[in-house]
Amino acid sequence: MARLDHPAYETFAQCIARGQSQIEAYRLAGYLPDDSAASLMANRPEIKARIQEISGILSARAEASGERVLAELARLGFSDVTQAVEIKRGHVKIRDTVELSADVKAAISEIRQGRDGVTVKFHDKGRALELLGKHLGLFKENVNIDVNISLADLVNGSYKLERGEVIDATAQEVSPPSLPDAED
Repeated sequence: MARLDHPAYETFAQCIARGQSQIEAYRLAGYLPDDSAASLMANRPEIKARIQEISGILSARAEASGERVLAELARLGFSDVTQAVEIKRGHVKIRDTVELSADVKAAISEIRQGRDGVTVKFHDKGRALELLGKHLGLFKENVNIDVNISLADLVNGSYKLERGEVIDATAQEVSPPSLPDAED
């Protein structure tokens, strides 16, 4: 669908698609504020269709899928500072940004000219790798379990397990396992 022929309708539809209230969109379209007129305009079929179209375009532009976030974390986590700077005989040389790949440019958080020279600062590589690793389940969080059991209970319990006694969770007593009947 193309832009609406009536400029005020197009302005109204764009404002609604961007999150403005109906009354505010109606006012921005050039009309005097009127709740019922704004509601009627919002319910016109061509305006509804245009609002839906604009909303789809805006959401596609702001696409932030999980896959894209992971890809960006990977760019930061696997970046190589030596692609932006090089050290020769103790002197640091910063590469021209035209020569840098898109991945290296994405990993740079700041380039600043100061009285001591140029500073190139990268995003936190360690944090990016940590987030990726957690997402992939590579790291296990430390779990502290505080169990209040006496040494005597612990020892008695291990002897019962060695003898093959089974603990019935519904009963209070421990009974030995039943043996199958032997056939003569």
